[in-house]
Amino acid sequence: MLHHTQKTSGFVKLLRSRVFLAVVLVILVTLILSVIGMYQKSRETAINKRRAEERLVDLKVRKERLESDIEQIKTPIGEEQAIREKFRVAKEGEGLVVIVDEAPAEPSEEESNGFVDFFKKLFRRNRE
Repeated sequence: MLHHTQKTSGFVKLLRSRVFLAVVLVILVTLILSVIGMYQKSRETAINKRRAEERLVDLKVRKERLESDIEQIKTPIGEEQAIREKFRVAKEGEGLVVIVDEAPAEPSEEESNGFVDFFKKLFRRNRE
C-alpha cells in the first residue's frame, strides 16, 4: 500500500514535470489570445454601434425634412412651386428667364502650343 506521502510526492512530481508545464502554458496562451480577440471584437462593435447611431440621427433629420417638404407641397402654393421647379413652367402671361453660364474662354495661341513650343520660343528669343 502507498502511503499518503507517496501519493503527494507523485502529484508534486506531476506538477513539476515539463509536460504538465507545457500543457499549462499552451492553455494559458490560448486563453490570453481569446481574451485579446474578444477585446478587439468589443471595440469594433462599439465603433460600429456609434456609426449606426450617427446614421440613425441623420436619417431622422432627413425624415423630418422630407415630411416638412411633403406638408408644404400639400398646400396650393407649395404644389405650384414644386411644379414650377420640376418642369420649368410659367403661368400664362408670365415670362421664363433662363440663365446660361458663359462659354469658357478659348486658350490663346501661346497657351495652346504646348511644352515643346515654349522651349522653341525661349531659344529663339536668346538668338535674337
